[in-house]
Amino acid sequence: MPQIPFAASDAAPGNLLSIVIPARNEEDNVGPLYAGLCAATSNTSMNVEIIFVVDDSTDQTRQRVAALRAQDKRVRLISLTRSFGHQAALLAGLEQARGNAVISMDGDLQHPPALIPDMIAAWRSGAAVVETIRDDTVDAGWGKRIASRSFYRFMNMLSDTPITPGAADFRLLDRKPLNDLLHLRDQRLFLRGMIAWLGYPHASLHYVAGARVAGRSSYSVRKMTVLAVDAITAFSTKPLRVAFYVGAVTSVLTLCYVVLIMYRWSQGQEVQGWTSLMLAVLFLGAAQLMTLGVVGEYIGRIYDQTRGRPRYLILEDGDTAPATEQPAAEVHRVARELPRPIGSLQAQ
Repeated sequence: MPQIPFAASDAAPGNLLSIVIPARNEEDNVGPLYAGLCAATSNTSMNVEIIFVVDDSTDQTRQRVAALRAQDKRVRLISLTRSFGHQAALLAGLEQARGNAVISMDGDLQHPPALIPDMIAAWRSGAAVVETIRDDTVDAGWGKRIASRSFYRFMNMLSDTPITPGAADFRLLDRKPLNDLLHLRDQRLFLRGMIAWLGYPHASLHYVAGARVAGRSSYSVRKMTVLAVDAITAFSTKPLRVAFYVGAVTSVLTLCYVVLIMYRWSQGQEVQGWTSLMLAVLFLGAAQLMTLGVVGEYIGRIYDQTRGRPRYLILEDGDTAPATEQPAAEVHRVARELPRPIGSLQAQ
């Protein structure tokens, strides 16, 4: 593949744009995405680095990025030791980014590179955060559209931190909000909510996501459900209150039923017990299990948070020698030590 030049190499050294791309099984999208980024940034006055974070791909994604790295040193390759998930891979790239402005985007070309010049213009106009809002997705089915709208509506109903409907992980962050984001210690990540929680002034750009160019999405229904639960439990305690309300309503209904039974008994009427008893047992059992499930989700988050494990591990960084040539201790080095101030990373 012939090298396609980026912006002029004589741009100011401190004027650096980092583009972070988590990639899992995107071998056929790496080349077209690289070409699109080259075209989108060719008329900017910024130096550019592109950081591909390979999240334990089973195809040739790593090899395709390594080939780009060999011909263009502004491409960086970061490989994780295993799949830590999309949000963790995105965080890994954000922590390694060195730019004054950092753009994050997916590797499936549904986040259009052509929008990057407008994002840079909004940033230069003073927006610390430039978010993009997906108005529609070309190949999305009605089920996915309904699920997406329902999630944002439900999330904003529960959370005190509003999330813009249609907002995606395609955004630009100024260095200051990025540094603040990296100081947050959440183990279960929902970066959209974390960035919204920071509260920095932002600008919004709208787009229509095209069809996936190649490959299949790694976001299954199960993974999307897990992300939704993490988002809700990370930014709201209202589900715990709902569990309390369910218990309170159940108690009131039970008390009313006891009063009804006593009244019928005082009137000499026979109280039929089988159907009513089974309904009461099933209702109370379901309410208890639901309440335990809600409480368990929050306890699980506390457990994960107190363990303090790193949120990802880096196997290979393209700025260093291949992992197979490094000592074992370096191969398995921790990508982020929690006690260490994150701000030290930008001195690299």
